[in-house]
Amino acid sequence: MASHPEGCVLHLGCGLDTRVFRIDPSPSVRWFDVDYPEVIALRQRLYPARFGCELVSSSVVDPAWLERVPADRPVLVVAEGLVMYLRKDEVQRLFSAIVERFPAGEMAFDAFSRLGVWFVQRQPSVQATGATLHWSIDDPHDVERLVPRLKFVAEVPAYDRSYLDRFSFPGRMSIKAMLAIPTLRRLGRFLRYRFQESTRGPGRCGMQKLNLEQPQE
Repeated sequence: MASHPEGCVLHLGCGLDTRVFRIDPSPSVRWFDVDYPEVIALRQRLYPARFGCELVSSSVVDPAWLERVPADRPVLVVAEGLVMYLRKDEVQRLFSAIVERFPAGEMAFDAFSRLGVWFVQRQPSVQATGATLHWSIDDPHDVERLVPRLKFVAEVPAYDRSYLDRFSFPGRMSIKAMLAIPTLRRLGRFLRYRFQESTRGPGRCGMQKLNLEQPQE
């Protein structure tokens, strides 16, 4: 957003996350919080309206909601705690629709490995909700094969050594073990992808190719 102050943010499966208030983007940024109608209704009861932020009542896998989003600017897509609950074909349709609509942008989301899905699905706290996890990512480059315009940028472990002191001693030991063993380190992680304007020529938006070579925070 610092590089593209007139960009667009898609916050998919926003829940009750207060990200838009915490980040406090420039008024020129178009921000869209997307979630089920009952979730959006609850957000409207709990949070004040914010200029530049539009609430979208829809399942993220229903492509109709994208028509409400301007397609003439770069986009940042944030999907936290979402994609593991979707099926592979739903993720492919959603991501493909986004990269075809916008001239360029980035995606940031968390994901579990196959072992991570197996492990998390068996946690009592997850089982109590009745939720089912579906999509797993062992190799981040699998997403590039699923949606060819997306290019892998980086992965970040779910746990960061810099805040280990916040955990109990057993928690610190468990996290250190996870970070030391690649299979465990990839149980859950944050993934980041980028897409540029299609090589087929000028995009539908008539925008020049954007320079997104340097990752932005």
